[in-house]
Amino acid sequence: MKRIRDILGFRERPGGDFRYVQDRFSDFLEILARSNRVLELIAAVRARLRGESAPDVAYAHEVVDQLSQCARGLVQEMISRYGQDYAGLADRLASIEAEAIGLLAGGDVADEVAAEAGVSGREPVGAEPSRRLLSRLCTLNPCNPEGPDFAINGCRTFRDVARFAHQKALSEAVKAAEKLSDCAMRLDSEIPLPVDVLFVDGPRLRSQRGQQIRHKDIACEPMRVFWDGLVHEGWPSQAPRATVKGFMSVLATTMSTPTSPNFAETSFAVLSPEYMMISLQMGYHVSAVEAMCSADSSRNYVRMQFSRGGAPLDRRKRRINLIEHVLDRAGFESHTNEDYLDATIIGEPSSSVLEKLNVLGRLTILTKQLDMALSSDGLAQWYADDFVKKLGLS
Repeated sequence: MKRIRDILGFRERPGGDFRYVQDRFSDFLEILARSNRVLELIAAVRARLRGESAPDVAYAHEVVDQLSQCARGLVQEMISRYGQDYAGLADRLASIEAEAIGLLAGGDVADEVAAEAGVSGREPVGAEPSRRLLSRLCTLNPCNPEGPDFAINGCRTFRDVARFAHQKALSEAVKAAEKLSDCAMRLDSEIPLPVDVLFVDGPRLRSQRGQQIRHKDIACEPMRVFWDGLVHEGWPSQAPRATVKGFMSVLATTMSTPTSPNFAETSFAVLSPEYMMISLQMGYHVSAVEAMCSADSSRNYVRMQFSRGGAPLDRRKRRINLIEHVLDRAGFESHTNEDYLDATIIGEPSSSVLEKLNVLGRLTILTKQLDMALSSDGLAQWYADDFVKKLGLS
C-alpha cells in the first residue's frame, strides 16, 4: 500500500469532480463483486478438497469451466473500465486456462506446471492428481503489492488474477479520491493516531479541511466497529518490553536502510456507508484493512494487509507468523511472504463481519511495535496464545 501522501496527496489544490470520483468508486465495487465471485468458487473448491473423497475428473472439468467464466468476466470488466493497460491480463488468464485444460486432458503442457500438479503432462488426470491440480489453481502466490513481482505476468492461478484485479481497482479508486482531498476530515479520537477520513459515497461535500469528526459519528458501521476495537485496547503507554540487544538491532536496521519509512506519517480512511478501507501508519509498519458489510452476505468480505516494521527481518517474520496464527483462529485465510501478510474472509453475514473487524482493531493495538520484543520463536508463540485467549478465540 502506498503512503498517504503518494496516494491522496493532501495538498492545497482545488476540489475535484465528485461525480468522477463516485464513478471510479462504482467501478471498484463492480470489480470487487466479480473478484469475490471467483473467491467464492475457490472457497467451495477448497472445502471439497478438504473432504475425505478425492474429486473426480468430471468435477475438475466443471470447476475449471466455472472459474474460467468468472475470471473472464472479471478481466473484461477491468479492460472496459480501466483501459488497455490491462489487456495483458486476458492473455495471462488464457495461459492459465490452457495449462489447466491441458493437464485435465493429459495434453502437452509446461513441465513445471505438470510437476506442481503432481502429474505427467501426457497422462490423463486421475482422482488424486485432480485434487492436486485444483489445489494449485486455487492457490494464491504470496506477493507484496508494493514489490516488483506484483504484475500481470506474476499471475499464475485464478486466485492470483482475482487478487491482482482487486488490488489494481482499489488503487484506481484511491487515486481518484485525491480529487476530494479538500473534503477530508481529521478523526477525533482518544487514540492519538492522525487519520484523515474521506467519504466517497453520498452528496457532494463542501470543503472539510481542518475540521474533525468523532469516530462514533462516522456514517460507516464497519469503520466505527473497527475503531471501537482500537479504543477497547487503548493506546499503549509503552511498547512491549524489548531486550537491549533487540533495541540495538532495531536501531541498526532503521539506520542502515536507506528507504526506511518515516516514523510519523498520516494515516487515512476511504469510506462509504457499507465499505471501509483504512491504511494505518503504525510507526515503521503499515496495516491496511478493507471490508464490505451489507445485508447480502455474498458481497461481504474482510481483508487485512500488514507489512514492514522497524526490527530485523527475523523479528518481523515472527510478528507476521503470530498474526497469521491469531487470524487463523478467527477464521481468516492468510498468505505470507517474509514480513508481508494478506488475510481474507469472504461470504460472512454482516454480524460476523463486524465481529471480525472488532478483532482486527484490537489486534492492531496488541501487535504495535511487538516485533521489537520477539527475540525467539517461543516468545512469539507465548504472545500468540495469549492474544487468542484475550480476543476470545480459544
